[in-house]
Amino acid sequence: MENPGRNEPCHCGSGKKYKKCCLQNDVETHGRKALDFSYESHLAMRRAVTEKLDRIITQNTTKEEIQVYADFYWGTPLLDDGELERLRQDEVSFKALSNQMLASLSDAFVLKGQSPARFALTQMPDRFSLVEREFLQAYEDARLTYFQAREFSPETGRLVVEDLFDGKRFTLFDKSASTTGRLYDIICGRLVPIPGKDGFAFESLGGSVIPPREKDRLLEALKFLRGDERLDPVPELPLHGFLKANPIVFYWVDLWIWHASRFPPMPQLATSDGEELVSIQARFSTPDSGLLASALERQRNFQIEEEKGGRLFTWLNPKGMVMGTLRIKKGSNELRLDTNSRERFKKWEKKLKSLGEITFLGKKEESSASMLSKAMKKGPSGNAEKDSSQRMPAHGGLKDADFSAIFPQVKEMMLSRWISEPVPALGGITPIQASKSPSGRKRLHELLEEFENSNARLPTDRQAMVVMDVDELRKRLGMEED
Repeated sequence: MENPGRNEPCHCGSGKKYKKCCLQNDVETHGRKALDFSYESHLAMRRAVTEKLDRIITQNTTKEEIQVYADFYWGTPLLDDGELERLRQDEVSFKALSNQMLASLSDAFVLKGQSPARFALTQMPDRFSLVEREFLQAYEDARLTYFQAREFSPETGRLVVEDLFDGKRFTLFDKSASTTGRLYDIICGRLVPIPGKDGFAFESLGGSVIPPREKDRLLEALKFLRGDERLDPVPELPLHGFLKANPIVFYWVDLWIWHASRFPPMPQLATSDGEELVSIQARFSTPDSGLLASALERQRNFQIEEEKGGRLFTWLNPKGMVMGTLRIKKGSNELRLDTNSRERFKKWEKKLKSLGEITFLGKKEESSASMLSKAMKKGPSGNAEKDSSQRMPAHGGLKDADFSAIFPQVKEMMLSRWISEPVPALGGITPIQASKSPSGRKRLHELLEEFENSNARLPTDRQAMVVMDVDELRKRLGMEED
C-alpha cells in the first residue's frame, strides 16, 4: 500500500496528519524505495536518447541555422535590450545561459519543420532501438506546462504537482525536485510516464524555480507572450497547449526569472512628501553672495548655521522637514545646493531666482537605487568583510534560556494579532473576515501557502524561530479541512 501524502490522515488510524505521525518511522524503515530501478532506467534512457538527438541536430544543421536559433533564444520580449545586454556582460549569467541555450536545442529547436524528437522518429527511426523509440514517442506526447508543488516527500522521492492551468494533479518521482524544491514552488517542464509505475518522471525546461508570490506575474507574462507574432498562436488550445507548441517560451521566461534573481530591482525610496528620492548636488553663481545671504536671512522657515569659512542655510517645509541646504562661502560668489528630490530642486531654484540674480552652473544626480546598492556593498562601516563578521546574534543578543522563555509569548501575540488585523493582501480585511467567504478563503489560502513556502526556505537552525505557524493559523481560522 502506498503511503499517504504528508498532509493526509496517517495510515495507522490515529487521526493525525501523516507528517506528524508515522512518516519518519516509515522513512527509516523503507528508505527511498520509490526511487527504484524504474526511475534509474528512465535516467539512463534519457541520457542515451539525448546524446543521439544532439548528434542528429549537429549533423543536420549549419552553424548559421544554430546562430539563428541562438538569436531567437536571446530575443525574449520579456526583457529590453539593456537588460539582455546586462545578462551578456555578466560572466556568470552568460556562461550559464549559453550552456542552457545549447541544452534547449533538443526541446525548442525546429529541425526541418519538426521538433528534434519528431524528426528522429519520422526521418531516422533506424538509429534508435524499439525501447528508445517508445521513449521518444512518450517524450513527444508528454504534457508540457507549469506545475505547482502540492505535496513533498523528500524522504521517498514522491512529489505531487498540480497543473497551473487545468488543476490536474500528478505524482512524480524525481530525486532533484523532491529534495531541493519547496512546497508551492512553481516549476516548468514535461511529464514523462515511467514504464511500470503509477507516476511520472519530470523533465525540466529551463532551470528556474518560481516562488508562489510570482504566480500572477508569470500568468501575465505568458498571456503577453501568446501575442508574439514569432510564435504559433494555437488559438483553439488552452494555455498549456500553447506552451507545448512553443517550448521556447519556457526558456524565455527562464531568462526573465534569471535576470530578476541576478539583478533584483532596488526599492524606489520617497521623501516625506511622496516624491522620488534623488540625491542632487547643484552649483549656482551670483554677482553678490552677501546680498543673497541677507535676503535669505529675512525668509521664514530658514535655519542659519555659521560654518568655518561660510554659512549654511537649511530650508524647512511647513511640516518641519528639511527641503535641502545651501552653502555660501565667504569671499566666493559660488553657491552649493544639496537636496533630495527633483521637485525640491525646482522649488529651491525658484526661491533663489526670486531673491537675486543667479546663474545655474550644473548638477549631479544619484538615484535611491544607486545609493542603496553602494551602501549594501560597503556596509555600515564601509567594509563589507568586517561588517559580515559583526552581525547580530541569531536571537538578537538574548541568551538561549531567555529566548526560549520569551519566544512562545511573542509567537502567541503575533498569531493573535495577525488574524484580527486588516491585511492589505486580503483587500484590507482581517483574516477572520476573509475566512467567512469563498473568495476570501481563496485569497487566504494563497497567502498561507506563501507563508509556508517562505518558512520552508529558512535554514534548518532557524526553523524553530518561525513565528507565523501556518498549521496553527489554519486551525484558528477553521481551514484545516479545506
